[in-house]
Amino acid sequence: MKKTGSHVRIGAAIRNRREAQGFSQESYADKIRMHRTYYSAI
Repeated sequence: MKKTGSHVRIGAAIRNRREAQGFSQESYADKIRMHRTYYSAI
């Protein structure tokens, strides 16, 4: 999928919120019971 400006902004907002809560991608994926690679693709 082509990344548009809105996709980039949404991804940045999700990343900022996750990091503000002290989670890495891997630890957050574990918390929500999702595989890390699948979560990172979203």
